[in-house]
Amino acid sequence: DLERAIAESWRELLGAPRIGAHDNFFELGGHSLLLTKLAAQLSAAHGIDVPLRMLFENLTVARMAAWIDEHRGDGAAKATAIPLIGRDGGLPLSFAQEELYLHQPVPAHEPFHNVLTAVTLHGPLDEPALRHTLDTVVRRHEALRTRIAERSGTPVQLVGDDGAWPLAVVDLRAHQPAARQEELRRIVSAEERRPFRLAEENLVRATLVRLADDEHVLVQVMHHLVTDNWSYGVLFDEMRELYRARVHGTGARLPELVAQFADVAAWQQQRLADGALDAHLDHWRDRLAGLPPTLRFAAPGHQEVRPATGSTAGFVIGARPATALADLGRHEGATLFMVLLAAFGILLSAYSGSDDIPVDFPVAGRERPETEHLIGYFVNHLVVRSDLTGNPTFRDLVRQVRERTLSAYTHQDAPLWALDGAVPEGHDPSGISFNLLNATVPALELAGLTTTPLHLDVGDDYVFPEVVATFTADAVDLALIMREEDAGTLRGMWLYDLKAVDARAVAAMSRRWPHLIAAVAAAPDRPVGELRQLLLAPLPAGDDATTVERG
Repeated sequence: DLERAIAESWRELLGAPRIGAHDNFFELGGHSLLLTKLAAQLSAAHGIDVPLRMLFENLTVARMAAWIDEHRGDGAAKATAIPLIGRDGGLPLSFAQEELYLHQPVPAHEPFHNVLTAVTLHGPLDEPALRHTLDTVVRRHEALRTRIAERSGTPVQLVGDDGAWPLAVVDLRAHQPAARQEELRRIVSAEERRPFRLAEENLVRATLVRLADDEHVLVQVMHHLVTDNWSYGVLFDEMRELYRARVHGTGARLPELVAQFADVAAWQQQRLADGALDAHLDHWRDRLAGLPPTLRFAAPGHQEVRPATGSTAGFVIGARPATALADLGRHEGATLFMVLLAAFGILLSAYSGSDDIPVDFPVAGRERPETEHLIGYFVNHLVVRSDLTGNPTFRDLVRQVRERTLSAYTHQDAPLWALDGAVPEGHDPSGISFNLLNATVPALELAGLTTTPLHLDVGDDYVFPEVVATFTADAVDLALIMREEDAGTLRGMWLYDLKAVDARAVAAMSRRWPHLIAAVAAAPDRPVGELRQLLLAPLPAGDDATTVERG
């Protein structure tokens, strides 16, 4: 029956052995990204559009089933398939691609947009099977055999009929151990910094480094125009199954792709042209009307602090306050993301002096069922604008942020770059960003091999240590990126541009952040004004051991 089918979807997403009709999705380990996957699955299974907001407000199997049962026959919006298009000539970019190509401060051809993963493979590697695996992934996913060129000044996608994942092989077995490690480091660094020729080549490549007969390193580079965090889950799942099938001589069991990335991109652009997104754009014009000037931050003179250096600082929040925040969220029907965003707003307010706090945040952009198993760049950026006037309690602020985040989710189909000057110059909210990453990059598992992420002390602040990255803050003024760890802790990093943000303010904010988390976890009914006073109090000596800066 309906409840049983919904419970099975929960079981697959959450990995829970048993699902009760009245269990709470978040209490079983769910989060907003899994809820997005569930919305897509339920829409496909039951033939109606299942809004993400509805799931947030009906967090049990029984309540979800009741809503679907009520709306299947009452004229609710039917889920229609994304139409498939021809592949002749140049095809439109997706909203996410257009934002990166035309509206990002860092040009698309710069290696800033390269995403590199490197994994060590221990054991007897079947190199032909690996090459077959990578090539098959490219044949399945058009995005990986697509070039980006300009036609009459307009960027377009050019999809190749066939393709391979370029795989270079470098043999370092004859090198001495120290020289081998140094050359490996050089290879990884060079691959990360080598730009793609967007109009001339597919936007993926790989290098296989032989360290010993039974030890290799696989370095894969993808341009952000064709990938996102969700895509890595798809990629590594398919690589595992394809390699297993090739090694054992069996057929690969992979999901059917009912549409390709170019189909979704064309569908998005057609909806924008037809006016189907006008109501969403009107919502954003209303929400962003009267935005304050881009926030600027200053630390009070009595907070003696060494100015920040470099461009990043990493930190860890302990399991006890992290658990307390998650518990507060569940009590208020909010995700941990919403609770942390509320706290971030208080921090920004204290050091900017503003009660109007707009913050940019990314969403997966995968609410359509056709996108669940696709590799491609779908991410959209939204804004939550917190209002701290009236000195609300932290709990009240969490409720406000929850409501405004759900409203943003409801209108996430529209790209904010399409607002046609609705945001005046100097008032752009995209410079201040927050993200809680829960699209975990899974371990790459290959049959008969032991695989481990490569650690070269590069990108060690990033909350996805599986992704090697050297960060510069060219695309933001200030960003806070966090991730839940298996141990219950919260790992995070600050990313900042010292040309745009005061170095003393960054240092003070990063030092005070763990204290704010501890304070709101212990007493969520404290007023915001009291919390701002706490943040701006003199800093205790020796209070900066929780962050490590790098440049």
